Amino acid sequence: MATGAAVGGAVLGAGGQIYGGIQARKAAKKQQRAFDEQARLEEEAAAFAAIQKGREFDSLLGTQKARIGGSGIKLEGTPLLILEQTLRDKQETIDNIISGGAARARAFRNQAGNARDAGRNAMTSAIIGAFGSGASGFGKYKAAKSGEKTGTTTGAKE
Repeated sequence: MATGAAVGGAVLGAGGQIYGGIQARKAAKKQQRAFDEQARLEEEAAAFAAIQKGREFDSLLGTQKARIGGSGIKLEGTPLLILEQTLRDKQETIDNIISGGAARARAFRNQAGNARDAGRNAMTSAIIGAFGSGASGFGKYKAAKSGEKTGTTTGAKE
């Protein structure tokens, strides 16, 4: 009777460990997909913000050109330098928006990779634990069988 309980307990323990590992891996995959989606959204948001900011700068450039032209000043010297600086500012701002979005997306992708690794590790740990439980149960089974042959008991009072 004790032999059956030891084997049954080992089988249940091993099965429970594997089931726990499978569930942990499923949860990690879900989390990975969420992080990947967030990374994609960050890139899209940065691209949209860059386009919007570019339009703002284009509007500013148009206003600057109109004011310079309306004042009768030639588009050379200081007025031209102002327009060139506005163009440089536009490009720098757009580059910063894009690189900031890419950095945030990269961080989310790193988190997705960490989630994937955690799922794999949970599954590996569960399998190793299940084998350990199985080996322990087998050892108890062998010890109980050995005790039956020699007439000794495993320490339980009869």
